Amino acid sequence: MSDVFLKQIAQGGEITYVGGAPKATDGLEVAAYLSLFGGNYDDDGRSNSRLAYWGNLLEDEERFKLISRTQHLLQTISLTTANVQRLKQAAAADLAWFIEGSIASSVEVQVSVTNVNRVRFDIEIEAVGETRRFTFTETWGAMAAAFPIASSVGSVVVPYSSGGKSLRFDQDSDGLAHITNGNWGIANEYTILVWVKPDSSGTETTGSILSPGDPGQGDEDGIQLIGNFQEAEDQQYRIVLREGASVFKDYRFGTGILNDSWTLVGFSWNGASDSLVCFQDGSIVTPGLTPTDNAGTQTDAARDGGLGIHAQEILGFCWVGLIHNVMMWNLALNEANVFALFNGGDGDGFNPAVNSGGYTQSSAQVQWWLPGTKLSPNLGASAENSPGSIDFTSELGTIDDTHIVNDAPTG
Repeated sequence: MSDVFLKQIAQGGEITYVGGAPKATDGLEVAAYLSLFGGNYDDDGRSNSRLAYWGNLLEDEERFKLISRTQHLLQTISLTTANVQRLKQAAAADLAWFIEGSIASSVEVQVSVTNVNRVRFDIEIEAVGETRRFTFTETWGAMAAAFPIASSVGSVVVPYSSGGKSLRFDQDSDGLAHITNGNWGIANEYTILVWVKPDSSGTETTGSILSPGDPGQGDEDGIQLIGNFQEAEDQQYRIVLREGASVFKDYRFGTGILNDSWTLVGFSWNGASDSLVCFQDGSIVTPGLTPTDNAGTQTDAARDGGLGIHAQEILGFCWVGLIHNVMMWNLALNEANVFALFNGGDGDGFNPAVNSGGYTQSSAQVQWWLPGTKLSPNLGASAENSPGSIDFTSELGTIDDTHIVNDAPTG
């Protein structure tokens, strides 16, 4: 009696069995693919793994066990140069059974990153006097997105989608304000990222995109991400940090930022190391001007704030354009993290509440807004999955439901 019956067919199948031993026919692609990506996602290949496939306990020889070290690493490690080498070693180990079983005389593996969160495996197998070459391209971190890890700050595992919407802000008339002096959860180390689409009709040079902290009050450590439309290209965006009433950082940056085009802009600040880093579309950019670049310490987490406007609620300081997906962490994210969040330009298809590629979600995420996903009077409410609960409760000027538009950054 047999548990499994194998039958060779004329038009398919890349392995045949002769005398009980597998022999190569025309391909070996399926066998190689299943070896790399067909095992138990949780099984890391260690002999004492409690998550190992139970059937492996019945096998004494490693080559007969169903293990996918490659798949496990793809879902659990970040995208770095060193980890590309780890993937190569894992793939070689997963394919070693070809040689151990005398099916192939040699197996060569090359691994490369082809795009954001995409990794390519080039396999070359020498078998039965012939060389077979094939390529598999997989998503780095795909299973982590499908099975998200819950944050230690509330539930964040609900699938995310904005429905392809954002919120339009008009010059001199629109803004959302938070005026309850609430705790933003950030003090002297944080990261702020915002998807923006500046409008070519904008004429203001001091339009606040996001400002946790009232620049008109000396008792708040102000933070401002500002859009500058009418200045030189290297001054299109501006970061201003204050310690009390005093400005200690004023960085101005922008490389190839276009009007009427989506861009992910933002920065990280680490006061302990006096490090202010500017980001544009997932990469670090050098500011064109730094009129003020002094050391400073921010200790005040309780602030007023504005989205699309200064926290002072002065309508003459409004930003002009669309805003989508506003994200905030109490940690200075590195470039690999931000590159993963950029997600190839698909700002509407990425959930900052789960692991993906070089980004690891954690309790460091403190605030999250998806402007355009809620109706008035909740246009400025935090996202459903936001760990924090800061809402922009005041709708200023003419902003209302008619400013919700079907437009979002998609890769």
